[in-house]
Amino acid sequence: MKFLKLVTCILALSSLQCSLPSSVACDDKVESKSVSPNQKYVATLFVRNCGATTDYSTIVKINPAATTSTDDGDQVFVARGDFDVQMIWQNDSAIRLSCQRCKTDDIFKQDKSWRDVAISY
Repeated sequence: MKFLKLVTCILALSSLQCSLPSSVACDDKVESKSVSPNQKYVATLFVRNCGATTDYSTIVKINPAATTSTDDGDQVFVARGDFDVQMIWQNDSAIRLSCQRCKTDDIFKQDKSWRDVAISY
């Protein structure tokens, strides 16, 4: 009888666990923006916080200035941690991203271009 109660409790708990939300919404805090000289593109630096069990992520996205895209596909730089990244447009189609405190092991993504924009580091 005790075994049956134990199995029933385990099954009840496991079904409860399956109904709990499996993902936590992340919070993106915009740190700064930099608009290209011709006003065509905007680079946005933000820090993503997905909760206490994960590291912060520093992310740079480039988008056309006329849109407010939240598409992660436009991310050109991603690093584990909360870092300050300088975003300096060299001209209408070239930007330099500089992260003084970033370590190579912390950088997950470092694209060299986005659409017709060249990216240097």
